[in-house]
Amino acid sequence: MNRKFSYLLIIAIFLFAYKTYSQTKAIDENGHQVLLFSDGTWKYDVDSLNTNSGNADSIKINPKIFNKPTANNFLIKSNILNVGVYFNTSKWIVKPHPANRPIPEYQFMAKSNNMYGMLVAERTPVDISQMGDIALINAQKVAPNAKITKSEYRTVNDLKVLCLEITGTMKGINFIYFGYYYSNQNGTVQLITYTSQNLFKSSYNDMEDFLNGLVEVTK
Repeated sequence: MNRKFSYLLIIAIFLFAYKTYSQTKAIDENGHQVLLFSDGTWKYDVDSLNTNSGNADSIKINPKIFNKPTANNFLIKSNILNVGVYFNTSKWIVKPHPANRPIPEYQFMAKSNNMYGMLVAERTPVDISQMGDIALINAQKVAPNAKITKSEYRTVNDLKVLCLEITGTMKGINFIYFGYYYSNQNGTVQLITYTSQNLFKSSYNDMEDFLNGLVEVTK
């Protein structure tokens, strides 16, 4: 995976974040209500996304219980929410993070395979059943053919998370996001791994082990 691929995916994944500032409401060209913030950013108004309106949540539940692998030996805590990630330091490193770039809070990179990860934490709670819609809408802004290829609820270290796989093509590069989305009364966290589609199968186990390090912590 070259630097161009990594850079493009980082740009795309930044669009998965939502921040809360003073805001006004508007309607986009597709009829969705959006919130406009004073700093020039925006997000979709979750209440106006009625993809599942009137229907029971149809996302399947994976009956397997997922726990932190014993090899995940180092805990990095969010400074925003009461969450953290245990990861295997023999396989992953924390990438340097510019001080003027608050999103994502942490970036990760695999030492061997071309895999990357990000932790995005926000203080805005979002209904977990809506997070897939929001993630897909934002992904399609940089990759119009992006689609969710897998969605399920999982129990990970006693937390109910939404597990998503999103594929798409950007600048001729076929990519895949594999991530966990979690929300509690304090806010929302997105722990996401990504790589090129041709490497996903061989990287899956390492990416899943990394994601299974997601925990709630006492701040």
